[in-house]
Amino acid sequence: MFCVDCGEEKEIFRDGSCLQCYFKNNSFTKGSDVFDIPHCVHCDAYKYKNLWHYDSFNDTLIKYIKQNFSISRELKNISFSINCDDEENLKTCSVEIKGTIDGHMISEPHTITVRIKQNVCAVCSRQFGGYHEAIMQIRPGNKKLSNDKLVEIQWFVEDHINAIQKKNKNLFLSDMGQEHGGLDFFLSDKQAAFTIIKKIQEKYGGHITTSSKNVGIKDGKQLYRDTYLLRFLHFEQGDILKFDESYFFASKISKNNIHLIHLESNEASIYEASDIDRAIVIGSDELVKEMIVVSTTDDEIQVMDQKSYHILMLKKPKDFFIENETVLVIFIDEEHIYLYPSQNQK
Repeated sequence: MFCVDCGEEKEIFRDGSCLQCYFKNNSFTKGSDVFDIPHCVHCDAYKYKNLWHYDSFNDTLIKYIKQNFSISRELKNISFSINCDDEENLKTCSVEIKGTIDGHMISEPHTITVRIKQNVCAVCSRQFGGYHEAIMQIRPGNKKLSNDKLVEIQWFVEDHINAIQKKNKNLFLSDMGQEHGGLDFFLSDKQAAFTIIKKIQEKYGGHITTSSKNVGIKDGKQLYRDTYLLRFLHFEQGDILKFDESYFFASKISKNNIHLIHLESNEASIYEASDIDRAIVIGSDELVKEMIVVSTTDDEIQVMDQKSYHILMLKKPKDFFIENETVLVIFIDEEHIYLYPSQNQK
C-alpha cells in the first residue's frame, strides 16, 4: 500500500502512514521548556510537590518532567537521558525521552532551561534555629567519666544519628555540649532520641528517667519537649568491686544486667543493678599487674613480680591454662591477689 504522507509504497503502520512518516508527523512528548526548582543551600535537597527530597538533580528533573509533560499513552518502556551544563543557577539541559510504540524505538529531544532557586529547606531552617523536640542527658554515677569515654559516647550517638537519618531525614542534632560531668544532646525527633538513649543504656548500663515540658501550642495542640536522662551506674565494665565481703570483676554491663566474676572461685553470675547498689568500687586497670609465670600445678600457679621479684602462689581455676610466659594478676592488697579472669580460659 502507499503511504498517504510520502506517497511511497510501504507497509502501513497507522492511519494510512508508514512508520517513518507516522513518527515524523506526530509528537508523543510535549511540555514546558522552563522549570523552576528550589534547592536548599545547606543540605543540597531539592523541592518537589512542596516536599524536600535528597535525590540527585537529574532524578529531580525527571520528576518535574513526568509531572509537567504530556506523554502519549502509546509510548511504552519510557526512559530519560539528561545532559546539563555546569552553570550553578541557570542550567540548559538536553533531554531525550525514549520509548517504544508497538516494539519500535522512538526518541524525542527537548531543550529545557532550569532555574535553580536557592533556598533553605524546612529541616535546615529548624536546625539552624536550634529547634529540638528532645534532650538526651548522659550523666555519670559516682565515677567521673574520662575524656576518652565522653568522646566514645559522642561518636556512638553520632553514628546512630547518621544511621537513622538514612530513613528519617527530619532527624538532626541541633546542639550538644558537656554538662555536669556528662553530655547533653538536643535532637529534633523524640522517637529517635528515645531509641538512641536505649542503645546507650544497652551498651553502658544505667537508669533512664523521662520528663516532659510544655513548650507551647501548635495547630491547637499542646507541644511537649521530652528529656531523657540516663544516669550511669557507679561502676563500669572492667571495674573491681567489693560486694558481700567478696571481690568481683565486672565483665559485662548490658542494660541493667551486670555480669560479675567471683575472683576467688572464678564463678560467673548475673545481677540486676539494683541488687548490687551497695557494691564498692575498689579500682580498675591500675590494680592489674603483669607477672612472670614460674611454675604451675593443677590448682596453683607460682608467679613473680617483674619489679620486686617477689614470688606469689595463687589459686588456679580449673579452666585456666597457661600458654604464655606471663599472666595478668589483680593485686588488691597483700591478702587479696587473684588471677585476672577471662584470660587463657578454655
